[in-house]
Amino acid sequence: MAKIAFFGFPAFGHVNPTLAVVGELRRRGHEVVFWCSRAFAERLQAAGAEFRGYDDASLEELTITPESLAQLPRLVAEASEWFLEERLEGLRQESFDLIVHDSVAPWGKCAARALGLPSVGSVSTFAFNRRMMKLARGLYDIPVSWSRTGMKLKSMWRILQARRRIRRRGLPPPGVVDLVFAKGTRATIVYNSPDFQPFAEDFGPDVHFVGPSLDPDRDEVDFPFQRLEAQRPLLYISLGTLFNREADFFRHCFEAFGDSRWQVVLTLGGGLDPVELQSQAPSNFILCRYAPQLRLLERASVAITRGGMNTVNECLYYGVPALAIPFLSEQALVAGRLVQVGAGLALKPKDVSPSQLKEAVEALSASTYTQKARQIGQSLRRSGGYREACDVIEGCLANSPSRSAETSQAIA
Repeated sequence: MAKIAFFGFPAFGHVNPTLAVVGELRRRGHEVVFWCSRAFAERLQAAGAEFRGYDDASLEELTITPESLAQLPRLVAEASEWFLEERLEGLRQESFDLIVHDSVAPWGKCAARALGLPSVGSVSTFAFNRRMMKLARGLYDIPVSWSRTGMKLKSMWRILQARRRIRRRGLPPPGVVDLVFAKGTRATIVYNSPDFQPFAEDFGPDVHFVGPSLDPDRDEVDFPFQRLEAQRPLLYISLGTLFNREADFFRHCFEAFGDSRWQVVLTLGGGLDPVELQSQAPSNFILCRYAPQLRLLERASVAITRGGMNTVNECLYYGVPALAIPFLSEQALVAGRLVQVGAGLALKPKDVSPSQLKEAVEALSASTYTQKARQIGQSLRRSGGYREACDVIEGCLANSPSRSAETSQAIA
């Protein structure tokens, strides 16, 4: 049995893919200790991990929000400095065999390097390289202003200062690329397939495309399945757990699909209270805070999403074409790829209107989009999912310093 440390990034889209991986590692007899913000304690413990809170304001509250997005590299650099200063000695005393870290949690990679341990990166979006960065800039319009430029320069200065302070303590600082995409020192797991990853041929054998890591027990959410009508096609709408307080968007959906041939499940993701909108919702809509997404996608004909990687992968896994309305650059990348492979369409938030929504969803209901979605879905299913991810992790354990020492003692 190995002792494995996980370091998560506190966002649902980053934590969710690791839940099934944690559960499978526990079933294989390994001990898993998972650091994340306390908002995720319950679900990580339910998966079988021993939970540890970051217990630092910058890490507990670190998330991708409109206010923090431009500052994310700086926040990650300073979080890495805090973690190495406050938690590294504790890690050293616990004798871990391997570290798994989110691609936006470089403090895990830094700790692995300081302790001489192998590390595995966990990537919940696309794998990134220079070609991907160039593609992202071409798809996403970043507003230019003096204030934004000044903020960026200030952030760069603070990043340099944080890295310098870490180095003065004799510790390895996060690399500049690590602040946005931290690969593992031994391997990197990407919850995607080569058929959906742009430029998949650019990535070496240490990058493993394992497909979606779907947690079979994740969907334990109350939902009125008895209200679903078999004779109507199901349209599933979810903007996720961030950027979901857009009452105007939901009203556009009411106008576009109210009293239509579609039965619509609209999940609000905790942003707005369903009671606030229920009186305005047409009779063919089911509104809820959260929904059993996987079970609904098994029935759905079309989905509308922000373009988050997890939701899009789950749509494609079940052969459901999607309309993406991206807010972030990484969502724009996913949306662009969805369009490129012919499994979906995309709209900019400023272009959303009832007529545009209706036109896009009707187009997506055509068989050509469904066929493409199913083709990509087959590649995702073939990739192995959380079991393949665990195989990669166990493969890296073979060369762990502590495991090698155990093997040498056994031979002696």
